[in-house]
Amino acid sequence: MIKTDHLARAEKEIADIGARLLNADYETQKTLKNRLVWLANTTAHPGAHAAYKRAYQTIKLRWNK
Repeated sequence: MIKTDHLARAEKEIADIGARLLNADYETQKTLKNRLVWLANTTAHPGAHAAYKRAYQTIKLRWNK
């Protein structure tokens, strides 16, 4: 399957947010999680939407302690 530009961009953005979350304080974590929600809600590409949503769910499970 050939990746579209939208999906490739989504994967790059998710990787960037994930890397930034590792060393982030609480407020930055909240901001980054909100960014994923915004990206998921504003993308028109169904594959990118699903990728953002999966990333958010994974982050929510890991960082909501």
